[in-house]
Amino acid sequence: VSLAPFAPVKAFGPIPANLATDVSDTVTLRWSAGQKAATHNVYFGTDATAVANATTASTGIYRGQQNLAAVSYAPTEAPLQWNKTYYWRIDEVNPAEPDGPWKGIVWSFTTANYIVVDDFESYTDNVGSRIFQTWKDGWGYNEPAPGYAW
Repeated sequence: VSLAPFAPVKAFGPIPANLATDVSDTVTLRWSAGQKAATHNVYFGTDATAVANATTASTGIYRGQQNLAAVSYAPTEAPLQWNKTYYWRIDEVNPAEPDGPWKGIVWSFTTANYIVVDDFESYTDNVGSRIFQTWKDGWGYNEPAPGYAW
């Protein structure tokens, strides 16, 4: 018994958000699973109508079925084209449920028209995430951040 007032059966909470702009060309799509889902069917493409009408027989748009725990998809075309709109849909599937499958909403995002050389906003004051631990500053700090080699 759920105490939640709303129990979605369709996938929800897309990341990037629907209609997002300036999205990275190496984006990983993420979503939250519908409550009754057992698996997810993933659809992805550059034509909104084709993605909306796609079935599991739609070559090039249907990207396969994923298990319940797999709530992300990295497009195989990455890096994606700059300044282009992409469309995606997640259908929730559960053969044990007579009401399913639940066809998802078509979400979209537009990639940025530039690349990020370094995301300086990602640096923090935490050890290993400090800017001078990644960029050699000449002031005597001799330990690279984890995963980096000078």
